[in-house]
Amino acid sequence: MEIISIYSLVPLISGLFVLVLGFFVWLKKPKELLHILFFFYASAIFIWLFCTFKMFNAITDEKQIFWDRFIYIGIVVS
Repeated sequence: MEIISIYSLVPLISGLFVLVLGFFVWLKKPKELLHILFFFYASAIFIWLFCTFKMFNAITDEKQIFWDRFIYIGIVVS
């Protein structure tokens, strides 16, 4: 079982905040290109921060490496 540390909650809370912000900006004008791009950018940042949260909570080295590889998906996309 993975243990959630207080230090790993910061990326999770930040990621959720960024995702909600991106969603609300997109809902304001859903057909405008700038709002769509901002939502995708916020989603990429959420992926990065969520994978950071999972990596901080991983117990084994294999799980940490697994989540570390997924962090780069969010970084490359953004």
